[in-house]
Amino acid sequence: KFYLESPEVIENIKEEIETNKAIDEDIKKKKNKIRETTHKEIKDLDKEIKSLKKQARETSILQTKLELGREQKAKEDLRRKKRARLFDEQDEISQRKDQILDELQQRLYGRVHRR
Repeated sequence: KFYLESPEVIENIKEEIETNKAIDEDIKKKKNKIRETTHKEIKDLDKEIKSLKKQARETSILQTKLELGREQKAKEDLRRKKRARLFDEQDEISQRKDQILDELQQRLYGRVHRR
């Protein structure tokens, strides 16, 4: 059977759980802010790319088409990088959350004994 050493241990575990809940909430807020900001940036780039494509179709000047095509490609590259950054940041947040849970589990099991 498992038992806890003392009421102080129980209180410490409760405090750690509350602390981790606060950390989890903070992570969630940061994750949402990053996601919202990056999604907005990506949507703005999508609009710019669409506009550049339209301008390139409508012009008959070859030099202008070339310049618009290069600008479009640069925007597409930037959009691709932002998408990759978004996924990387989401992975980092997920890894941090796993780390917090592992630390809590280690603390909890460090205080619980078998007898």
